[in-house]
Amino acid sequence: TPPYLFEWFDASNTLINTNDSVTISSINNLCTGTYRVKVTDINGCSNDIITYLDEPLILSINVDSVVDASENGWSDGGIYINAVGGNGGYIYYWSGSNGYINSTQNADSIPAGIYELVVSDMLGCFTDTMTFIINQPPPISINIDSVNTDLSTSCYDTCDAQISINPVLSPPENYTVLWTGSNGFTSTDEDIDSLCAGDYTLFIIPDVSDTIVFNFTVTEPDSIPSIAANPVILRKNREKMITGPKAAPKPAQA
Repeated sequence: TPPYLFEWFDASNTLINTNDSVTISSINNLCTGTYRVKVTDINGCSNDIITYLDEPLILSINVDSVVDASENGWSDGGIYINAVGGNGGYIYYWSGSNGYINSTQNADSIPAGIYELVVSDMLGCFTDTMTFIINQPPPISINIDSVNTDLSTSCYDTCDAQISINPVLSPPENYTVLWTGSNGFTSTDEDIDSLCAGDYTLFIIPDVSDTIVFNFTVTEPDSIPSIAANPVILRKNREKMITGPKAAPKPAQA
């Protein structure tokens, strides 16, 4: 018979709330765990109800893949993720380089740069900020042919070093090369040889992009030190040589 007295207890049987009501009672801001409510009517009749409050899994971001830009300056990178846990109804907050903003699940067709993502669920729970980096190839790089490249001469003051390269431009475009080096050396060949010790500079000159400079140093072994020879004098044997038969030795005296 109403009104009712509602007494709320936690898992340790500690009274955490009490209130009077004609019909219903509620309690808010509870953590996960076991709770008991005791309902007593005006006549002193009572009944207990035990319930368990569960909680969702922690809201987090799983990364499926991160794809770098395929060429320098191209916008074909991507970040692909899945939100898990929380209460569903995910909202995505992307931000990144050059004022990038996006609210879709994945960040697609993006250039190289730094990107950040926060995800919230339908109850306003948020993930920590996750940071991603999209890389891109350098505009120009060179592959060194290790078989045909020797950055040291074979002997001191010898000119037999060589450099063999394969330039890679991103994105691909036509180019020319120019070498300059010690003692007025110049060449427009990609591969150069018969090099003396010294510093050499390679200019990769694309038709459209900016020129890129690479530096090389050719070394040489130390020279062989000079050896001072000490003279050796051979003197003739000055002993007098006696020719003819030798005299017989005298017999020993008794």
